[in-house]
Amino acid sequence: QLSYQYQKKDYRWTLSPYYEIKSPKKAFEYQSIGVYTGLFFSINKYHSINLSINYYIKKYNKELINLNNHKQLYAISYYYTLA
Repeated sequence: QLSYQYQKKDYRWTLSPYYEIKSPKKAFEYQSIGVYTGLFFSINKYHSINLSINYYIKKYNKELINLNNHKQLYAISYYYTLA
């Protein structure tokens, strides 16, 4: 999996493409394409915040065409480290 990461002292940004094929035997059942991005902030030695967005499109083969969907997942996490 390819990934791009940019990092400074107080934050880190990550961008990763996502691709998946599920294929039973000959024809594919579905394929999925999307992207993940995350931003990580270090507030101080004990506190940090992680923001992430996950977006992908899942396309099924012609027999399952009515199941095509788009998904967006958002997450915000707060971390506290005990000394």
